[in-house]
Amino acid sequence: MKKQIIIILILIFYSCTNTIDLKGDWKATKLVIDNSREVDVPQFPITYFKDDNYIIYFESIYRYEIEKDSIAFYFGEEPDKLNYKMKIDIIDNNNIIFYYDRKVKDSTDRVKFIPYHSKWKRIE
Repeated sequence: MKKQIIIILILIFYSCTNTIDLKGDWKATKLVIDNSREVDVPQFPITYFKDDNYIIYFESIYRYEIEKDSIAFYFGEEPDKLNYKMKIDIIDNNNIIFYYDRKVKDSTDRVKFIPYHSKWKRIE
């Protein structure tokens, strides 16, 4: 009986994982720079999640894969070549957040990584 309860609990937990169908059009609503400066409605192009795990992101076509809390973008022509990877937070069916670092050089040519995150809302 104990084993059956454990199996049932595992099945319930597995079925309650946070999954979402991302297909559709998404618009950026906020951009947060260095965890301090917030920009309302940045002038980002619309992002389109398509069938077969394809995405049009900043007017380029990629194939994407979601693994746990990350989303990986692969070049469409070269399906095994990773372009970049960022953390994704799925808030609900209509809101997601992308977390990433931006590489910049200062006046002394040292490289610095600045944390960014962008909030996206599904266009209905």
